[in-house]
Amino acid sequence: MTKQELLKLIMKEIDNIPPIPENINKIKKLIKSTTSSVQSIANYVKRDPALTADLLKIANSAAYMTRNRVNTAERAITTIGLVQLETIILTIGARQVLEGRYEAAESIWEHSFKCGFYAKHLLTMKRLNDDADSVYTAGLLHDIGKLVLLSLRPELVDKINKLSLAKNVPIHQIEKLAIGLSHAEIGEKIAASWNFPTNLVKAIGDHHQPRLSNEEHRPMVYTTYLANILCKRPEAESVFSTIEEKVLEFFEIDSVKTLESIIHTLDEFYLTASEALNV
Repeated sequence: MTKQELLKLIMKEIDNIPPIPENINKIKKLIKSTTSSVQSIANYVKRDPALTADLLKIANSAAYMTRNRVNTAERAITTIGLVQLETIILTIGARQVLEGRYEAAESIWEHSFKCGFYAKHLLTMKRLNDDADSVYTAGLLHDIGKLVLLSLRPELVDKINKLSLAKNVPIHQIEKLAIGLSHAEIGEKIAASWNFPTNLVKAIGDHHQPRLSNEEHRPMVYTTYLANILCKRPEAESVFSTIEEKVLEFFEIDSVKTLESIIHTLDEFYLTASEALNV
């Protein structure tokens, strides 16, 4: 298969990805309605047992660090908060579509949940709490483009990963050369087709190239980019010089020691939250 044929196949796959489920859109409308209450939204959520289970899973995840286990839809909505519930509902809808279409995505989701946690707490550390839950969603969905590539050409993805490690070249650059689109660009196109908020679309699309983002979207893009790097447990000394300078400035990281401190804090947060959830 030529590069042009593969690119055409990828674009066709993007066009054929189903829309976000209608019940998710209905909940979005309820959230936006001034007459809706937590109870009325919860009543609608509970019509769908799978959706209820997903919402409870997220409310109990490391990102929210709740002291007591959340076991009802009402408490899940209260824990997440109505302001950020819409982006979380979008995340659940996206996963329903992608998991129904693609096989064996568990390794991607595992990394993505950790990335979402790190992203949320990076912004919280910056005291930008208003965007913290939105960037959590960006972290959860930043690699959705990989699912398309894995479904169409898993052997090519494996070759790209090995070449990236051997040559120390970022994966997205090799994807661009080999395919014509990176997984980030594929994810951006999918998110845009689902009419996701622009800042979320850009965070997914630019999470490997934060320099491309405009000023409005930089907090989301910079945070998703940095969280993606840090949740892979890198050595601060080896990774410090590879991080985009503007991102270092945004997070006031002026030395390897500062970066080590941030990595340690995030790791501790994640470990504490994960242990609490496993009790």
